[in-house]
Amino acid sequence: MQGKTLGSPRLVVRPHQFHRRMHALGHRTATAQAEYLDVSISTITRVLAGEVQPSGAFIARACAALDCEITELFEVAPARDRDTTKAVA
Repeated sequence: MQGKTLGSPRLVVRPHQFHRRMHALGHRTATAQAEYLDVSISTITRVLAGEVQPSGAFIARACAALDCEITELFEVAPARDRDTTKAVA
């Protein structure tokens, strides 16, 4: 089947809320935030940029560390259409 298919909804971070809480605790850089959550800098930057979905462990760690509910830091993003057409050389 070629054309477009509906992708799956994704869980994404709410960057403004994440940064607001981190900044309130004095963690203003990606390095400081990564250290605070005990994750890699790459994980922080990729999750905040929406390049990857946060893992369950990341979500739990962020909510516990920032003392908030999951719905304050994360939201479900709508599914995106994916192009399934194959390129022909």
